[in-house]
Amino acid sequence: GDDRFEECLTDTADTLVALWYQLPARVEEDFRPGDFSLSVYPNPFNSSCRISVSANASVEIFDILGGQLFSAYGIGNHRCRWQPDKGTPSGLYIVRATSCGRSLTKWVVYLK
Repeated sequence: GDDRFEECLTDTADTLVALWYQLPARVEEDFRPGDFSLSVYPNPFNSSCRISVSANASVEIFDILGGQLFSAYGIGNHRCRWQPDKGTPSGLYIVRATSCGRSLTKWVVYLK
């Protein structure tokens, strides 16, 4: 079948705008929240922590003021490691994983 459709819009000034859309050849499976998980180990940690996600995701780490300290993209079904810089103070940090427009967050405690 034809995977295109056309939509025509007009306004009071007799202007015609035609829009064509190309539909995807296949539709991805529905995203189920149970298919997406985030874990941080160990927590609290001293020198580094391992971040694991179960879906193709981006991972970001923020301080409590919202400053981004770390990012990794496309780590689906993999792990990454965060080893804070020497200047990073002990404290509470936010780990956020984003996949398919959905986000999961975890708190992690860094102890020097």
